[in-house]
Amino acid sequence: MLRILGRAGAALALSVSMALGVGAVAAAPAEAGARGCPDGYLCFWMHANFSGSRGQVSGTNHDWQIFRGGCTEPDNRNWDNCASSIRNEGIHCEAVIWSWPHYHGGSWVINRDTEVANLANHGNPWDAGEPTWNDAISSNSWWCG
Repeated sequence: MLRILGRAGAALALSVSMALGVGAVAAAPAEAGARGCPDGYLCFWMHANFSGSRGQVSGTNHDWQIFRGGCTEPDNRNWDNCASSIRNEGIHCEAVIWSWPHYHGGSWVINRDTEVANLANHGNPWDAGEPTWNDAISSNSWWCG
């Protein structure tokens, strides 16, 4: 259900994501899928098992530091390196998470209608500094191939 992109896949995902443009944190979409994640969004939670504050993005986002809330809420900081669980409610595309801003570092494709309750249980073989995906996501793109 989850797969890691190889170099060719990562390059394709990067070029597709750049073509899609920059997304934004959503305010209030019409319908919500599983766990309250709105259709068409990538949702992530501050804690494992979909608990704590929830963030959500649509489109391509080069740096999660621009999104307020997350691990440092109520200090009103950002979501960079904050997510501990994640769900993709994408309608047409797979979400790609990246361990560094601007789509660098390790990448992982999260298929549509897929969730990960605890990112600490999933290794990040591409980034020695971050051995798991827990609190290690800094940007996202989409792969529609």
